[in-house]
Amino acid sequence: MARTLTLNATYALGDGDNASSESQGGIFTAASGLSTVINGSAPTGGIEYVVASYLGASNKAKGVYVENTDATNYVVVKLGTGSGGGQVASIRLKAGSMLMLHDDADAITHIGLTANTAAVSFVLGFCE
Repeated sequence: MARTLTLNATYALGDGDNASSESQGGIFTAASGLSTVINGSAPTGGIEYVVASYLGASNKAKGVYVENTDATNYVVVKLGTGSGGGQVASIRLKAGSMLMLHDDADAITHIGLTANTAAVSFVLGFCE
């Protein structure tokens, strides 16, 4: 069953330091299908999610949302094309930060999360 993936983003910076405010926004919409949301905890040794285990064989994550819900520690998010390798991106998310993206290349098969100094709470969502 086809569903719609919508990513909304807003960038707003207030006045200050003799500079005026800035604001940008964008909406991305694409056809999607299967999806999953995981509320978890990433250990310092890392945890890896295989997209096909959640979305079915040969499916890849086109839409990805990660929120670091921890109050203190950062988490490193690794997006890859295979277990332990084929890295597409490695992104460090500070405590309280979030990331959302659409992968036009349709290449992400593995999503890894590794905590900094102690386990980190997170929300991970992805769809085909």
